[in-house]
Amino acid sequence: TADAVATVARRLNQLRPIISEVGFENQVAYLTFGDVRDEPKFWNRICSEGNLWLLLDLHNCYTQCLNNDMPLE
Repeated sequence: TADAVATVARRLNQLRPIISEVGFENQVAYLTFGDVRDEPKFWNRICSEGNLWLLLDLHNCYTQCLNNDMPLE
């Protein structure tokens, strides 16, 4: 939701006085609600709203696909 995006971006931005470049890493979800393919859109909205960075962990992407029976094409 828009509230979730704003909350995450605001909280990550609270690190700026300590760390000038703030980011977060994609995680593996073992239990999901809704369509897991919507998650990248959520990350993008957080990065855009908060001027933050995403550390894309490819192993986590791979594992997420396996956990959700998604094709690895």
